[in-house]
Amino acid sequence: MGNISGLSYIGVVHIGLSWGYLQFTQDGGALGDVIQRMNDKNSSLSQEVFGSNYEELLVLTSKSGSSGLSTWNSLSKEEKDNYKSQSIEIRSNRVQKIATIKN
Repeated sequence: MGNISGLSYIGVVHIGLSWGYLQFTQDGGALGDVIQRMNDKNSSLSQEVFGSNYEELLVLTSKSGSSGLSTWNSLSKEEKDNYKSQSIEIRSNRVQKIATIKN
């Protein structure tokens, strides 16, 4: 699925988490919208499901800005080849690591 008609960005664009039948993605911002709506309905359940740092997850997945995929699409062929040859991942500001806190 990562190579359609010569297009390949697997291993370069990191889309982060995706969830659900429709695959709400972290990179595109839809996952943040879903998590925020879940939290608005029941914040205590959000904390139970996502752990004690659920608020950090909400902040991270709800950040604005362009997706890694749109960044990839704006690159020249030479820039894309450079990313691939160096195995450098493109991550949007929504697709970053957060601490895992055990309760």
